[in-house]
Amino acid sequence: MPTPVAMVENTLSPSPGGYDSRVPQPCQKLHGKAPCVACNRLKYLDKQIKSIHGALDRSLKLYQETLDAMNRSHNPALHKLTPDILSRIFHFCIPIVRSEGCLRLSAVEISTPFVLGLVCRRWRQITRETPRLWTRIYISFNPRELSVREDILVEWLNRSKTLPLTIIMSGTRESPAQFTEHSPALLRVNRIIDVLVQYTKRWSHLDLRIPAASFVHLSKIGHAPPNLSVLRLKSLDGGARNYIQFSLHGEKPSPEWVSLLSPTSLKLVEVQWSNVTYVYMPFSAEDCLELLRDAPRIKECRLWWTEEKQSLFWRESTRGFVTSRLQCLAISGMEPQMIVLDSFLDRIKCPLLTTFIWKAPVVPPISFLTFLKRSSCSLQGLQIECFESSDLALITFLEALPTLSSLKLSRSRRWPNTQNASERIFKALASTPAVANAQTLLPNLTSFTYVTNCFFPTWEFIPKIFCGFNNAEGGLVRRIRPLKMLQLDLRDIDIKELVDCIDKQTLLEIITVQRSGSKVQIINKGKLTNAFGLSMKQHGLKVV
Repeated sequence: MPTPVAMVENTLSPSPGGYDSRVPQPCQKLHGKAPCVACNRLKYLDKQIKSIHGALDRSLKLYQETLDAMNRSHNPALHKLTPDILSRIFHFCIPIVRSEGCLRLSAVEISTPFVLGLVCRRWRQITRETPRLWTRIYISFNPRELSVREDILVEWLNRSKTLPLTIIMSGTRESPAQFTEHSPALLRVNRIIDVLVQYTKRWSHLDLRIPAASFVHLSKIGHAPPNLSVLRLKSLDGGARNYIQFSLHGEKPSPEWVSLLSPTSLKLVEVQWSNVTYVYMPFSAEDCLELLRDAPRIKECRLWWTEEKQSLFWRESTRGFVTSRLQCLAISGMEPQMIVLDSFLDRIKCPLLTTFIWKAPVVPPISFLTFLKRSSCSLQGLQIECFESSDLALITFLEALPTLSSLKLSRSRRWPNTQNASERIFKALASTPAVANAQTLLPNLTSFTYVTNCFFPTWEFIPKIFCGFNNAEGGLVRRIRPLKMLQLDLRDIDIKELVDCIDKQTLLEIITVQRSGSKVQIINKGKLTNAFGLSMKQHGLKVV
C-alpha cells in the first residue's frame, strides 16, 4: 500500500495523457459531451483526497493504540495501581485557589484532564470517572469569534457530577459596538450563560468578564447560587452606561470574597454584604462608607476610589462607626480629594487594622495618623506605591509609625530630584542616633522592599540599615532594628551598572550582614539576580 506522501506525489504528477494545467482546454460538458481532462482530474483528486484523509485517520488511530501499548510496557508498575489510587493522584493535578480568593489558570492547568487522558485508554477512562478533574471550567472567547460549543460545555459540566464548580468566563476587551443589542457577539455570550445558569446550585467560584448587557441577561434568568463563595465581575465594555449590574431575581447570594474590576455602584450589586470578608471595588467614597457599615465581618477592604462630583459625599448627620474586624485597608486609584478622605477617615474606627496600602502620588495625609490614634490600632504593614511627593514628607510620616514591621515603597516614575529623594530615604533609615536612648526610625522593621526603575541610592547605606557603625573602629557594633529581609526591586536598571557601583568595603559589609542570618535580595527585570556574586568576582574575592 503506498504511503500518504506517495499518494499525494502521484496525484500531483502529470497524467499519462500529457495534460498540462497551463494550457486552457475548452470543456464540452455543458454541451452534453464528455467532460474535459481538467474535470476528470478534479474528480480523481477528490477521490484521492478522501482516501488520504482516511489513511491519515487510520494512522492516527494506530499511533494512539501503539502509544497506549508503549506506555503500558514502559511503566508496568504505574499501571498496576488501582483506579482509586490513580484517581487520588490525579486530584493533586487540580489547580488550587490562590491569592484574593480567585483562581488563575495557566494553559497547562486548563488542559489537565486532557493531558492525563492522552497517556493511555485506562487513564482516559479514569479521568472521565474522576469528577473533581472537571470542576474547573475556563471559557475564553473573542467577541468576533466565539467557538465554544454548548454540547461540549454541557458534557464537561456533567462530568463534574454534583461537586462545586469554579467557572471563569473571560473575553478580550472590545469596543461597545461589538456588544450592541441583538448583535451576534452578544447573543453568543448569552447562550453560554444560558447553559451555565442551569448549574447555578453548584457555583462556588464565579469569575465573569463579559459585556455589561450580559450581566443584565444573567439578572433576568439567574437564581442566587446557595454555595457561592467567590464572586469576581468585570465589564468588557466600560462607560457610565455600562456599569456592572448584578441582581438575580431579587435573591442575594452570600459570597465571602467580592471583587469588581469595573466601575459600579453599591446599589447595583445585590449580595449579602453581611457575609463578605474580602472586597475590592471601584466605589465613590459614599459607597465605601456604606459598604463598611453593611459588611461587619469584612477583614480586607481594597477600595479603588472613583471621581467625586461633590466636596462632601454624605449628609453631615451621618454618624461614625467601628469596623471591628477590618485588618487590611487599601485605597488606590486617582488621587482622592483630601477633604473627602479626611471626612471618610473621621467617620470610622478600625481597632484591629494591621496593614494599610496606599497608591497615590502623595504621601497619606495627617488625618490618617489621627485615624490610627483614634482607632488605637498597632499598624504592622505599610505599602506606598507610585508616590512622587517630597521625601521629607514621607520620612516625617514614617517617624509617626514606630510599630511598623513591614514596609514597601514603590517609586516607579521619574520626577524631579528622584535621586536626592531616594538618597535621603535610605540615609534616614541608615542613620544611627547619636544619643543611646534616642528613637530610631522604624525600630521594629523586619522586612523592607524598595521598588524603582529610575535610580538606586549609594550602596553604602545598605549594611547600615541593618547595623550601626562605630566610625572610630569601622566595625559593626550593634543592631539598630530586627531587619531580616531587604529586597531591592530595581526593574530595568542595567545590572552591570549596579555591580560597578559596589565598592569592596561595602560589599564585605553586606556579606557580613548576610552571614549573620539576614537577607539582601536584588530583583532585576523580574528575576532574582546574583549581583553580589558578580561584584565579588569583579573585586577578585572568592565566591562561597
